[in-house]
Amino acid sequence: MITQVSVTLTIMHVLLLGHSFTRRLKDYITFQGLSATFNLSEIQQISWHFQDGLCINDLWENSGPTVAIQSTIQSLHPSHVYIELGTNDLVQATPNQALVLASQILDFVEWLHLQGSITIICGQILPRLPDLRPIPIVARYDYQLNLAQFERNRSIVNNFLHATLPEVSPSSKSWTHSRLESRHNLYHADGLHFNSQGLKHYYKSVRGALIHMAKHDSKHFFLSLGLLPV
Repeated sequence: MITQVSVTLTIMHVLLLGHSFTRRLKDYITFQGLSATFNLSEIQQISWHFQDGLCINDLWENSGPTVAIQSTIQSLHPSHVYIELGTNDLVQATPNQALVLASQILDFVEWLHLQGSITIICGQILPRLPDLRPIPIVARYDYQLNLAQFERNRSIVNNFLHATLPEVSPSSKSWTHSRLESRHNLYHADGLHFNSQGLKHYYKSVRGALIHMAKHDSKHFFLSLGLLPV
């Protein structure tokens, strides 16, 4: 017989790891006076590790973690990790390099899982939109060509991780920022960074990823005991 129970059990120490989007998210939370734990009772602690211009080589090189990230993970011991990575690597990248990037991100996620992280979620790489600032016509044409290549590479990486991340652990996945796809009104004129409204949507999307982590882990725990969470 399966018994139904209603108990919040999962206690999460979440590491938010990423490039400037992650830094801007932290700043947004601070400036808006929002809950440091995303107003989620399951989260006991939030840790941040960000670097403007972060690339995969800052985390993973020569088929292993860099000394810096290895030290960070060993000191923090996060139970859950949310990653925002890949955008900076795809600038000027070829399709083959995009595939290499996707494989390296997967290797990094597998390593994180071996270090004890239950769930790792990678935010899908977001699009780069046309630069609306006044720039020379030739430069704008080159930028548009780069955008087309970026979009093709973005699809390669996102599709690869969507298919492979669940193989690392059942709750690991690629997270789609569905409300942020190609919406000009959410970006600054540079087409790269969120404005205040975009940051609001980004905050909600990342919070949704954290809720997914908590729900999946609680459900898995209860089912392992023959219980049915409600």
